[in-house]
Order: sequence, then C-alpha cells, then structure tokens
Amino acid sequence: MLPQTFELNLFDTTRGTRLAVVMMMGSFALLAASFLVIALVDNKLLTLVIAAGIVGGGGYLGWRAYKRAAVVPTRLTITPTHLDVEDLRPEPRLSYTLPLADIATYRYSNYNDVQELRLTPVAAPVLKLRSVGKIAPAGDFAGMLAVFEQAVSVLPTPNGLASRREKSFFEKPVATYLLVFFTALIAGAGWLIFTRSLPIKGNMLVTLGTYLTYLAAWRAAAERRNAA
Repeated sequence: MLPQTFELNLFDTTRGTRLAVVMMMGSFALLAASFLVIALVDNKLLTLVIAAGIVGGGGYLGWRAYKRAAVVPTRLTITPTHLDVEDLRPEPRLSYTLPLADIATYRYSNYNDVQELRLTPVAAPVLKLRSVGKIAPAGDFAGMLAVFEQAVSVLPTPNGLASRREKSFFEKPVATYLLVFFTALIAGAGWLIFTRSLPIKGNMLVTLGTYLTYLAAWRAAAERRNAA
C-alpha cells in the first residue's frame, strides 16, 4: 500500500568527483609528510612511529571526513504519484519531489556493492539514487526499488514506450558473452599454471578477484535478466 517511506544512506553524486580529488590530494599530502619525517629524523624507530602515525591517523581521519561528506541520510517516500526525497542532514542540499509520471525511463544496477537507481525525467536532469555499501549500509534499497517499480508500472509512459525500465549492463546479452569469454580465459590460465608449474603472481590474483566481482554482479542481475 502506498505511500511507503524508506530511510536510506545515499551517496552524494553531485560532488563525488570533487570528493575523490580531495581524497587523492590528501593521500599525497600524507605521503609527503611521511617522506619529510624520514628525511629530517635520524632515529629509525622514531621515524617509523611518526610516519605510521601520520599515515594511519591521517588516513583514518580523512576516511571519516570523506564518509561524513559523501553519505546523505535520506528519507524517501513513494506515493501513487510522486517520489519525495528528503535530505536529513542539518543543512539539507538534496531534497526534491519528482512526479512519477514525468519519469521517461529508469535503470537499476548493482555492481561491487554499489546500487544505483538512475531516473531520466522527460524535461529535467538525470537523477541518481546511489548507495555504496563499502562506505555505509544502504538500508532497504531493494524494498524501495520494488515499491518504486510497482508504483510506476501502473502509470502510462510519457514517451509511448511499452516499459520505462532500461536494462542494466548485466541484464544485456553482451554481459553473458563476456562472462563466457572471461571464464574460458581464467580456465585456460589455470590449466597452464598447474600443468606447467608456473608461479602465481600478484597480478593473476588481481585478475581473479576482478573476475569474481564480475561473476557476482552477473549472478545478482539474474532475476531481472530473466524477467526482461
């Protein structure tokens, strides 16, 4: 029954690039400070302690500051006609109301613990509702998505299309073709490693981790892929 309300932790997509740049600059500053300590302090143990304190403490404080700036506690209400997004921060910046009938298309994706509902209104900028699980628990994003899809399914599409839903990458056939290709490569590399007693190098483990992440995202999209 509508309306339904969800409290989510969303990622501030309006300044994601700026925050990433600030984080990178902060990392370089911490490394520079550590090298300065190494150059100025003669005692090796003291140098190690100070450098570790700068990198570890500065990194922790920087990560906390990044989470505070990037995560938007949000109350999202879905009614039969509107999507209401309320920014719950003391100084809200991202509150808005979007008529459901004005949404031309939408697309849901889920990759590497990042969920995103991308809304494309007829005459307004694209709206992205994104959660990043590695930064903060999203809340009931799946429940919100189900209610949203139920609400828009009964409304006429503004552009004459049969459905508003766009397929994500992992719902398209190309994702399956690539999975088969990558699986064959991994299997071939594994066969060579074990039959020829080749050493397992770090880049091989990174490649395997990337493959497993891709596989997990492909499996997560199975239900939506089969329903398309």
